[in-house]
Amino acid sequence: MATKVILTETIDTLGIIGAEATVADGYARNYLLPRGKAVLATPQNKKILEQQKARFELQIAKEREQAEELAKKVQEISCTLTAKVSQEDRLYGSITAQDILEALKGQEVTIEKRMLLLAAPIKELGTYKVPVRLYKDVEPEITVEVKAEAKEERSKTPLYPRLKSQRGATDFRLPPFFRLARLGLRKKKTIHIETFSDVRSAKQPA
Repeated sequence: MATKVILTETIDTLGIIGAEATVADGYARNYLLPRGKAVLATPQNKKILEQQKARFELQIAKEREQAEELAKKVQEISCTLTAKVSQEDRLYGSITAQDILEALKGQEVTIEKRMLLLAAPIKELGTYKVPVRLYKDVEPEITVEVKAEAKEERSKTPLYPRLKSQRGATDFRLPPFFRLARLGLRKKKTIHIETFSDVRSAKQPA
């Protein structure tokens, strides 16, 4: 059975604050409702939340502004991967989202897998733009470059794919509604991109 609820905070898998969502009964009963993340979509609750529409719109505008500011930083991220290729410059195998995530970790950038929108595994050399979903309609692109593995690398490392990351991570802090660690105007060495739920428990940035 399904239950219709109204979100009282932004949840990445369901929608933004104030949106209606249909979820499994158990998910609503055991998680969303008792934690105050949503209320039942009853006429009475709809009326109450309609009165809070201005507050919701202000919260959405704030979250979107933070996401758009973050997007400017995310689109500066790039990584390079090397892999064995055939004489036709086609890869033996392919580069997957997991390969890209591992390469990013090499430069201290961590992105949650479901936020990396790689449409299909990469099977050819070249430079690719891969979107990262930060918020509704906010999807900056990181640059992924796939190069042929050098001959000396092939003899030393028989495993595929061989990941080679560029050093020098961008320093900034993500806003708390993304539950991202160590991102902002402070000088940090780690970008940790996870999700933008748990607004209530997160502290607002200074």
